[in-house]
Amino acid sequence: MKSHSNSTSFYILLIIGCLFSSPVHGQLKHFSTQDGLSSDENRVVYQDHLSNIWVGGLKGADRWNGSEWKRFYPNEFVEAITEDRDGNLWLAVSGQGLFRRGGGKEKQFTNQDGLSGAGEIIELLGDSKGRVWASSWNAGIDVFQDDEWTHFNSSNSDLGGNIVDVLFED
Repeated sequence: MKSHSNSTSFYILLIIGCLFSSPVHGQLKHFSTQDGLSSDENRVVYQDHLSNIWVGGLKGADRWNGSEWKRFYPNEFVEAITEDRDGNLWLAVSGQGLFRRGGGKEKQFTNQDGLSGAGEIIELLGDSKGRVWASSWNAGIDVFQDDEWTHFNSSNSDLGGNIVDVLFED
């Protein structure tokens, strides 16, 4: 059984090595604070529709446009990033709610806007129907559609609990 596990690990490493050495992917580059990244402690990496790479973590969000880093929300904890069907970027900033960026504008969503878990969002998903899903540590799930939030938790839906740490579209 041990040799099977070792051979499986070998093939996984071989596949990963082939992917990263492929001319399609180019060379793998390691970035750190010495290269302009805000922090070496990050929670999320996201590639937007313009191929910008966004990195969110303990000291804000950084956007890599292929040649330089630009910092957003300095010294804030950016926990999750997604994009909606219209190309708006959504960032969850701990204690502050959600920020939607697009078209040169920014809008903040908090509990006052109907976002139940605004201060504790841990995961975001922009789905194929144009909705944005936000899950939190203890408030269930909020869904943004047609300019309003709908809230789901264990008392008003089939959710088994109010902590949802992964969102995925099937």
